[in-house]
Amino acid sequence: MLQIIQQARRNARSTLLVAALLGLPACSGGGPTEPNKSNKVTGTYYLEEADDESLPVTIHRGAYWDPETGEFFNNYVFAIEGGYMEVREDETFYAAFDVRLSIEGQSGDATFELEGVWDETPEGLRLRVQWPVFATLKFERRDDGIGWHTDLDFLGLGDETHLDFDLFKR
Repeated sequence: MLQIIQQARRNARSTLLVAALLGLPACSGGGPTEPNKSNKVTGTYYLEEADDESLPVTIHRGAYWDPETGEFFNNYVFAIEGGYMEVREDETFYAAFDVRLSIEGQSGDATFELEGVWDETPEGLRLRVQWPVFATLKFERRDDGIGWHTDLDFLGLGDETHLDFDLFKR
């Protein structure tokens, strides 16, 4: 069973990266895309909500077919427990998502990490992932002007999860 959990972690990581490769569009919030109140996009942003719910949030509970291995699971649970992204002054970024997988009753935790460079665009922020794969993620400024939001399909099932990041204040 431990092998199934380890394989599922690798597969979930691959699925997240494939979703990133697709360059999934950010959701349209209809709000302003001006910089935050300090007129900067740099800073550390923590993952505040997923699908308008406080973390942790289960984004999939049910059957799952793993396209990499061809294995089918009746009871596959994928939850987001936390995350953050650091948008740095040197135009690089680092992002990490903490997730919990429960497969057929066996559970395990994993962290997905992404690194690369960022660009500010009229639409928002574009993260160009350079590690562990090459991909592009698009974020839009939240209506309050101090955070970012985007939609991602973590498992490649066609179900996007809305992610809200808030500026970390000390």
